[in-house]
Formats: sequence, C-alpha cells, structure tokens
Amino acid sequence: MESSKPNVESMLDTHQELPKIFREKPIYIATFLGGPLAAGYIMAHNFKIFGEPAKAKMAWLISILVSILLLWMVMKMPTSVKIPNQLIPLIYTGIAYGLVYYYQGRNIETHLKKGGKYFSGWRVAGVTSISLVILCALIFSGLYFTDVTLNSSCKAYGLTENKIYYKSSNITVAELDKIAKTLEDVGEFTNDKSIDIYVKKGVGNYAITYTLMGKASEDPEIIKYFESERNKIQKEFPSDHIIIQFSSEGKLDDVVKILN
Repeated sequence: MESSKPNVESMLDTHQELPKIFREKPIYIATFLGGPLAAGYIMAHNFKIFGEPAKAKMAWLISILVSILLLWMVMKMPTSVKIPNQLIPLIYTGIAYGLVYYYQGRNIETHLKKGGKYFSGWRVAGVTSISLVILCALIFSGLYFTDVTLNSSCKAYGLTENKIYYKSSNITVAELDKIAKTLEDVGEFTNDKSIDIYVKKGVGNYAITYTLMGKASEDPEIIKYFESERNKIQKEFPSDHIIIQFSSEGKLDDVVKILN
C-alpha cells in the first residue's frame, strides 16, 4: 500500500454529504478486542469512502492472512510455550495503529474537520463482536480437527485413569484393551501416575504416541528406555509392528520423533 494525499476534499467541494467513517481510536479498540478481521473490515470501509478500493482489498487480504497466522500459532504452539495473554493482541493492534495512522490519518482528520460524520460506538461494538465470534469459531474448528484429544474417542484404565485416545473407526475396543493390558504388564500404566497416549492402527502396525516434556525426546537414556518398552510390547503383538512416537508437550497429534 502506498501513502496518498487526502481525496476527501474533492467530495466536500461538491457540497455532498460525506458518508460515515470509523475514527482512529475505535479502530484500535475494535482491533484489540475483535482481532485482525475487525481491523480489516473497518480499514477497508474507510478506504472505500476515501476512494481507494485497491487499498480496501489489501486491508482485507492482510487481515485474513494475519488471522490464518494466529490460527496456525494456536494449533501448533506447544503448551509449554508461555506467552502473556495480551501480548499477541497488543502486537497486531500496534501494527493496525501504524497502518491507520500512515494510510488513513490525514483523510480521517480532513473528514472530521469538514463536518463529516462517524459511526457510533454501537456500530464499532457490532463489528468487534462479529469479528470475535468468527475468529473464535475458526480457532475452535482448527483445534477440533487437529487435536486428537478433542476429535477422538477416549478410554481410561486403572485407578489413575490412564487414557488412550483412539479413532473408533480405526481400532476396536478389544484391540485397545489388549494394548492397555500390555502397557500395564510392562509398567507403563500404573496406579501411581497417569499418562495419556494416542494409539493408531496402520497396515500391519500399531503406532503408540507419548507426550514428552521439553527436549526429552532427544535424551539418549529416554530413547533407550522406550526402545526397551517397545520390544516388550512387540512380544505381545508378533504379527504387528509396534511403532513408538513422541509428540510435543500437550499436542498428541504433533509428532516430533518416531522409533520404528
């Protein structure tokens, strides 16, 4: 987007009543509370009023791309990564502030000085609410389709309720129970701790996914331990290959290492 001279005055010279625009401060509030889509809608509206349709399209494009980036971060970021709740909203609100100030500040000022009208707080609140609902729906949908703890069946075993997540269309309960019994026999499922795993049946194999803390999957001693456990489990399933997988903390679907 390129900076341009105010073109609001050309409309004022014809004594036409100016359409309503969004003022700068409400834009920042809507962006912080409603996310990038709110900023995209509001900036695109103002650009259209100022006779800059190309920049309106660019505002929409940027807001959509930033929203996709946020969605990706929510789905892929390990739970061990702690980010202050307000940091990300402050970042994209700061970016919106810079863009509005640089590309629309002069036109907004001219519009208001010449008696142009602006939208009320209710309109801003409406845009913010709709944007927030859309963003939350996208995040929830993304998590649902990628997080096995949300889109899979689950069965608990033992007093501490060790959990096995699985797809009912992929593996039978009888197979699941046999795997759980084997994990109890080798000491993985105990009554003094609780672990969550994800089991998936492939062609001639079972993949068992564990969640490990930090960089534990790179520890040679831990790898050696799980190789030994896999060999014990393998004896109970001579006709099927046992695969041990490690995922990032809190993300059973995000496999970072495989022991074939």
